[in-house]
Amino acid sequence: MSVADDDPGRALRDLRLGAGVSQVELALRMGTTQSAVARLEAGRVSPSIRTLAGAYRALGHRLELAAVAPMEPAASRVDVVAPPAPRRPRPVTREGSPGARDALARLRAAGVRCRRAPVPRGAAPRVVYERTATNAQSLAVALLAMGARRRDDPDAAYAIDAWQLWAGVELELVTDAGDLDIAARG
Repeated sequence: MSVADDDPGRALRDLRLGAGVSQVELALRMGTTQSAVARLEAGRVSPSIRTLAGAYRALGHRLELAAVAPMEPAASRVDVVAPPAPRRPRPVTREGSPGARDALARLRAAGVRCRRAPVPRGAAPRVVYERTATNAQSLAVALLAMGARRRDDPDAAYAIDAWQLWAGVELELVTDAGDLDIAARG
């Protein structure tokens, strides 16, 4: 059984129903509550790989992760590698500054579902993005277009990996709009 990128809960539900197991019974096998299983299956929580593997084990199956060739371009993994850029000073943008507003507008124009989060005075603006596979893919492409580099080593090439973004990695980046922190929500 293969799992859609952004709906592991539905796959778990299908596997549970196919095994003839109730949510209560699965919860007992997993050592959790029926309501936790219901939230997982409904997609109201984003489960860890460990949680999914435990649920699959409780149903007598093994969870395996594999990279497979996409059937269509929209479902493909995006590894975007940016070559090193010439070093040039980039201003730190503040919340509400033109650079921060520009960065957020450019991400949204690229189809990224995100919002600006409050930050302490003097800190880089923080963008919080919705953590789905398609949104992570859009974010990876948008960050490449913005010339994103890791703030701790802006001269090095950096692979912006959509799967890492989907997993919820937090990044401190330098872009052509200035410094930008990226965090996942959901």
